Amino acid sequence: MIVREAGVNPGSLYHFFESKDQLLVQVLEFALEYLVPAVMAPVEKSTADPIERVFALMAHYRRGMEKYGCRLGCPIGNLALEVSDGYPRARQLVHENFENWARHVERWLVDAGGRLPADTDRPRLARFILTVMEGGLMQARASNSLRPFDECVAVLRDHIELLLARAKPRRGRKEVAMLELLLLPLALTSSGIAGPAPSFASEGVVAAAPGEVWKAWTTSEGEADLRLGGLIHLRLGDMVLENRILAFEAPRMMAFRIERAPERFPFKAAWKNTWTVVTMWETGDGGTHVRIASMGFGSDAESVAMRRYFEQGNAIALRKLQAHFRRAARPVRIV
Repeated sequence: MIVREAGVNPGSLYHFFESKDQLLVQVLEFALEYLVPAVMAPVEKSTADPIERVFALMAHYRRGMEKYGCRLGCPIGNLALEVSDGYPRARQLVHENFENWARHVERWLVDAGGRLPADTDRPRLARFILTVMEGGLMQARASNSLRPFDECVAVLRDHIELLLARAKPRRGRKEVAMLELLLLPLALTSSGIAGPAPSFASEGVVAAAPGEVWKAWTTSEGEADLRLGGLIHLRLGDMVLENRILAFEAPRMMAFRIERAPERFPFKAAWKNTWTVVTMWETGDGGTHVRIASMGFGSDAESVAMRRYFEQGNAIALRKLQAHFRRAARPVRIV
């Protein structure tokens, strides 16, 4: 195949290379030098954003797969599977090619600076990105479809966005915790609770700016009368809970407690002691980190069962917001 594509006679191959093994070694050595001008430099030219360079790199490989009908894949990845253990020099060069690729991506992650959390292990993250690329291409070849590759990259995007969200809103998270503490006396007075009770929070990233997410939540999802003491009606399956607004700061925060539950609501008393604080903040890349903290749950059987009920309900509310903005659901985390 090599001589056919090169348009030369088979004997000519051995005029330049002593053996096929030597040819393989020189191909892998050439790949080490070829990576920057052929792949990394065009990607860096396409965007100055170090994080977006990662996804521009993924798009580069996707275009190649699309062009060749999900055939070929990554030459180095293919050789990693095909070169036997009897060729240590070739296997070492395959490894060096992977390392070369990962080092370039690691430099982009370093250039991202404080946009990533301080404890981010950038070499390990770069290797994870390499794994996503190679694994996605391999599955795309096997299935003759770009879908596996796209799904792998979407999960990578989710992971990176959560890292960005964790890095940027450090101050915001402290403000959220303080806000929940400041609202505690108001909620306790309104509900008649004798003291603090257990809480949980559901968190996720929505692919829209905070103002858009707030508008979607308070209209299509929440049907809110936005004023102190106003009502917000939240749908829970085929039921509607009437909630009283305790405080709000559009588009960043709203605190509310259940004012009235429908007759069919399975929990008759436990809801009277609970309240919820919803907070939203920018992730730094056009998205919004949404946190729904529910508090006031007791340790009795009804409260424990209702907590599980609301854990599911809050996660569903987040997924509905995510779906509203037409992107695959981001991870929803309950803490």
